Amino acid sequence: MAERTTPVLTEGQVAEILPQGKTFRFVGEVLEMDPGKRVVARMVDLTRPEFANIMEAHFPGNPIVPGTIIQEALEQAAILAIAPVVGQDKFGVIMGVDGFRFRRLTKPGEEVLLEADITRLRSSAGKAVVKATVGDQLAVEGEIMFGIADKSKLT
Repeated sequence: MAERTTPVLTEGQVAEILPQGKTFRFVGEVLEMDPGKRVVARMVDLTRPEFANIMEAHFPGNPIVPGTIIQEALEQAAILAIAPVVGQDKFGVIMGVDGFRFRRLTKPGEEVLLEADITRLRSSAGKAVVKATVGDQLAVEGEIMFGIADKSKLT
């Protein structure tokens, strides 16, 4: 587990980079970054009030973090890794996923570390190998493919 250190990017700075709204932004702080190559981030705490509806519904009385939320958090971490090199007028969009495996159930409140290693980055697309861990246990792993789009296309 990563030691509590000063983050490379705070949650507020992450919010300025990712286009997702608060209730769909699952990366909290970025702990390590090698722009265009690698990022290590901490997932947001899903016990926060804005996530209560999701956690109460999945599953009542025994909440489990949906694997797709961890997958989305990994995708967001990969996008953060490329953000400094693609520029402020562009952003990454997920184009595909391969080989995702969910190795461990994750409970709300557990600290989830997100790692994304960019294995290919071109002007219009890229690829990353990603994993999420809880302590020293692997929770999720896989590979994502992303396209690089103009932010002006969001509107």
